[in-house]
Amino acid sequence: MKRLMQFPRNPRSPNGNDVGTQYRSGIYFYTPDQEKAALESRDRHQKLLNMKIVTEILPAKKFYRAEEYHQQHLAKGGRFGFRQSAEKGHHICFSVSNFDSFVQSLKEKGIEVHEKAQPDGKTKQAFFFDLDGNGLEVSSQSPVQ
Repeated sequence: MKRLMQFPRNPRSPNGNDVGTQYRSGIYFYTPDQEKAALESRDRHQKLLNMKIVTEILPAKKFYRAEEYHQQHLAKGGRFGFRQSAEKGHHICFSVSNFDSFVQSLKEKGIEVHEKAQPDGKTKQAFFFDLDGNGLEVSSQSPVQ
C-alpha cells in the first residue's frame, strides 16, 4: 500500500485535495512483475478496506526529474515546514461516511484498531495497520454522537 500512495492523501480521490492531473497518486511500472505486484496490492487493500482505490497504475513513461528544491519534499518539511520524523514514518489518512460501521468491519476481520475522539467532540479517529504494516488513519465526517 505504501507504494500505492506515497504521500498523505485520500487514495479514493484521484487528485486528493489538489486540482490537476499532475497531483495524482500513481504507480508506474517497468516490468510485468511490478504491474502484477501493484495490482495485487491495490486489490488486497480494496478488499480489506471495502472501498475503491483510484491510484492509477500505468506503464512508466519518460521521467523528468524535478528541480532540486522539490526533491525529498516531505523530509525537508513539506509545504508547512513540519519535518516528518524518520522514526514515525508516514501514514495515510482518509475519511468515511459511516465511521462506526467501517471500524466494526475492520474488527470483524481481526484487525487491531485504536480509536479516539478529538477534544472538539466533532471528529472520531481510528488508527490501524494495513496488510503491509503501514499505518492508516480513518476519520469520521460527522460529529461524535
